[in-house]
Amino acid sequence: MKKISYKVNRAASGGPRKARGKIQKVRSLNITSLIDILTILLVFLIKNVSLDAERLTVPDQMALPSSIVAEELEKSGRSVVLKVFTDQILLGSENMYVGTPDDFMTDTDVRNQLLQFMREQSAQIVAQNPDSLPLLLIQADETIQCRYITDIVALGADADFANIYFSTVRGDDPQLLYGS
Repeated sequence: MKKISYKVNRAASGGPRKARGKIQKVRSLNITSLIDILTILLVFLIKNVSLDAERLTVPDQMALPSSIVAEELEKSGRSVVLKVFTDQILLGSENMYVGTPDDFMTDTDVRNQLLQFMREQSAQIVAQNPDSLPLLLIQADETIQCRYITDIVALGADADFANIYFSTVRGDDPQLLYGS
């Protein structure tokens, strides 16, 4: 068996060992991990930033109305609720049947009865508290035509309602509005 020598023959290189200068390693910047971290931070910030306040730009010198929960309005005793469905109109907390939206538009008796009842309710609210302003709360199906709502608003103004509110639903759940 041959013996393997670990000695290196330096004599062949031309003499004593020469010290080499340290080779300067060129270090390049590895930005792959940096980009990964920045991407994760960007996705996190985009997901958590709320842009709800930025959806609406309010023009100068315009004051938008505030919203009130319908239950607060009904419990205050200053409101009359008018529910407009595609096939019926219900009035008050007792859901008194008035007629259909088409009856409201074409039949003067239905319109006059509704106006009379709304005037009585408005006067009753003012009689209970002279400082309070009566308000009409309109809850309408989303398929109701605008012409019905326009005439109901005009009728509410004729019935001395100082404020007219429209109910909206947060989300797609109609049970929040109609309580059924």
